[in-house]
Amino acid sequence: MPGAPNIIMLDPLAGVKPDTDLGDGVTVAEAAKFVRQNTPYFATVFNNIKTFAKSRFNFCAAIFGGGYLLYRKMYKIGTIITVIEAMIMIASTYLAHFISTDPVFSQLISLYSAQDYNGVLSKLATFSSLETFVLFFYPFLSFLSLAISIAVGFLANRMYFNHCKREIVKIKKSVEKPEDVDSALKLKGGVNMGLALSLWISYIAISYLPRFFY
Repeated sequence: MPGAPNIIMLDPLAGVKPDTDLGDGVTVAEAAKFVRQNTPYFATVFNNIKTFAKSRFNFCAAIFGGGYLLYRKMYKIGTIITVIEAMIMIASTYLAHFISTDPVFSQLISLYSAQDYNGVLSKLATFSSLETFVLFFYPFLSFLSLAISIAVGFLANRMYFNHCKREIVKIKKSVEKPEDVDSALKLKGGVNMGLALSLWISYIAISYLPRFFY
């Protein structure tokens, strides 16, 4: 109709056919109903995994780690990653406090800033076992945290692909009436926003722990 506003219809499946088989009898349409949030992205990613065995780096998963996995209701692996990340964060927090309050490390930093490398080596030779452990373990924790983030970013979409298929198959087997499958997929799928917010608040609390010691 002339003069009528243009209405842009967004394709929730990003051009992927609804009946595209993702394996195990699961279709893209069923996966979209289970995923619910950001279906265009996951419809494309799932189709690429099934068709070309290629995934995509998930930046949100890399940034939020285990919290993202729990947000997507991958509770088992999400809990494992979250616990590991929390342990690293707590350990890093207390080691940072130890470094900032120990005069030996203050002297080492001053020598390094003055580019007195002979003094640095001499100072290192006087370190106790605990101070030596802290010196090497603290940066190792940072490296480990980064490695986990990168790994989760690369693996998250594949893990979610397998999770969705596994859960959809269970749902289809457990529902007695075929017409109830769609509602069951929407009910058991989607995301857990409450858990994600709780984790975010917990991370902020842990990051502010050092302030209580200064």
